[in-house]
Amino acid sequence: MSDEIISGLRNALERGESLDKAAQSFLNAGYNPNEVKESVTAITQGATDITIQPVQHTSTQKESNQTFPKNFIQGAPQAPAETILIQKPKKKHRVLITVLVVVLLILGAVLVSLAVLGNQILAALSGFLK
Repeated sequence: MSDEIISGLRNALERGESLDKAAQSFLNAGYNPNEVKESVTAITQGATDITIQPVQHTSTQKESNQTFPKNFIQGAPQAPAETILIQKPKKKHRVLITVLVVVLLILGAVLVSLAVLGNQILAALSGFLK
């Protein structure tokens, strides 16, 4: 019998899950069926020691057993999505973007000048190399 399975089953019961559903979750996860069965038996024999407090639902909470907000991450403070979307880029990023745009414009100008003046440039270079 595994203490890990017993702890998991008790945890599921405290969250309002049925014992059968919790046991099936352990079986689906690949735990030994005999150990799961022994753990269920141990819990049902000691059922007087287990206190289960039902989860109280508020009128705004959905019928699911979800007790945390959808954007809840344990241990991390949550910022509204709007705050994340309107944050200004850091100064270092702005400088990098500006430099890249300037280089792109210069390369574009060189490409256009080669397309327009390509023959004249080649003629000048060939005359210079002779």
